[in-house]
Amino acid sequence: MLITRFALIVVFSFFQIGIPALSQTVINEVMPIPLTGEPEWVELYNSDTKAVPLDSCFMHDTRTTIRLPRFSIPSGGYALLTRDTFALRETRSLPAKVVLVECKLPSLNNSWDIVVLRSRDSVVIDSIYYNMKWGKRGISLERKRIDTAATSQLNWFASESPDSATAGEVNSITPLRYDARIARIYVPKQEQSVRIILENHGFWSLDTIRFALYADIDGTGVPAQANLIADNTITALKPNDFQEIAVPFSSVKPFWGEAGSAPLIGICTALRDTRRRNDTMRCAIFLPYPIGSIRINEIMFEPATNCSDYVELANTTDMPINLTGWMLHDRPTSTGADTLHFPNDFTIEPHGFAVVSVDSGIFAQFPRLQGNQHLYVANSRTFNLNSGGDIAALLDPNGNIADSLEYNVKWHSSAIRITKGISLEKISPLMPSISQASWSSSGAPSGGTPLETNSIAVEPSETDRFEASPQPFILNGGSANSLCLLSYSLQFRQAQITVSIYTRSGQPVRTLANSVYSAGVGSVAWDGRDESQMLMPTGIYVAVLEAIDAETGEVRQEKTTVIIGN
Repeated sequence: MLITRFALIVVFSFFQIGIPALSQTVINEVMPIPLTGEPEWVELYNSDTKAVPLDSCFMHDTRTTIRLPRFSIPSGGYALLTRDTFALRETRSLPAKVVLVECKLPSLNNSWDIVVLRSRDSVVIDSIYYNMKWGKRGISLERKRIDTAATSQLNWFASESPDSATAGEVNSITPLRYDARIARIYVPKQEQSVRIILENHGFWSLDTIRFALYADIDGTGVPAQANLIADNTITALKPNDFQEIAVPFSSVKPFWGEAGSAPLIGICTALRDTRRRNDTMRCAIFLPYPIGSIRINEIMFEPATNCSDYVELANTTDMPINLTGWMLHDRPTSTGADTLHFPNDFTIEPHGFAVVSVDSGIFAQFPRLQGNQHLYVANSRTFNLNSGGDIAALLDPNGNIADSLEYNVKWHSSAIRITKGISLEKISPLMPSISQASWSSSGAPSGGTPLETNSIAVEPSETDRFEASPQPFILNGGSANSLCLLSYSLQFRQAQITVSIYTRSGQPVRTLANSVYSAGVGSVAWDGRDESQMLMPTGIYVAVLEAIDAETGEVRQEKTTVIIGN
């Protein structure tokens, strides 16, 4: 006869109500899916004021019943039931007073299961139901309260212990009288600070909690006073209440530099705190690079037969950038976006390139890329760039968008009739990726230039002001010098940029960038057309740059002459 999970929960809940007072023994923790080398185990806890002998008791799951050997659990003590006590001691540090019981434990299912403890007279002492949707491989499931039935997710949680379990000890999720803890250290999106959440995890108020944040310079995980970043004190915190502390990046950067991974150690202390294991948190946060440091520079979204989609990234800075933790995703749908995660220690050299390919088909079109360390072949079954149009977004480890574009097939040059197997290239890495004017079809004989300078690239002018190049530029249908690159270099680190074209008499012709958030150095391109996409006649025009400093609000305006030649 089949018994549903719902029916099992109802039956065990009924038995739980009817547990006789002769025993205060409960099933307190289970390890259903241990890591390699560690055996499965079940923890029992005796909450009685005296030792409890378990004489010839039974334990069973949905399929198997076993008779336990005779053993006794001391008052307030723990017993661990496992098939291999030696292997358990070898893989896990256990308290000296824990009772180890070797027995033919029923196999704990990796999805869901029940575990029932019965007396020798078949009276139910305790019963539980667990579901591994509530937990994670290699981490135990802990019971929160022993005085509440353990047949639902309300009383079972994944262990929060740094050791992945609390075998033979008080569960990490069990409320204590005094328990200050660090709940989380993270970096919010679009913010320039590290956030730390301190929580009173106990059921009595805490008068004073001190928090200190350190830079883990030597990687040992041990705090040093010389590496103290911040020191804060919270005067009072009620039970189950929390407080968030913000530490600005400016306090972290002196220890780790302007950008990249920053390993940290957070420590909180409170008077009468009875659980010390959750007072320390070690983590690595990501200090973001300046806007525009990495740009999407080339995309192949309609590859030739048996070839591959790819995305090329360009490093516009003078420093190498490690892409560990970075992500690339396409247009989100109702089920989310398809995402590629970069491998560890995948680095773009200063002013260099890196390419992410969907599969190894990229070698069919570009065999020269075989063995290149700056190519990552993802072999993804889900990620692809739709040939009709899609979004390509580059996200940093904090989940912030570093660069993105929403392309379509119309971005190709109108002079090209068949675009299959031809990439879209950017005229300059410094140009905004979101603008169609920054892109055109590759002119390379192979159809693209992955890990090479783009075939249509126009070098920006080296200037501290605002200049146009080339001068004059000629509207001759698709070559590099049919575009004018307007390059700017400002003292602002980040600014809102507006670039417009006017006739000599001041009549507006075209807005190329409208309040675009940009680094202080960048470029936009003009193809010689007005807002209605009509070609302008030869002559002299005026380009106007307006920049608003993102930090101070200071406004700067620059002008330069643009010449359309014959």
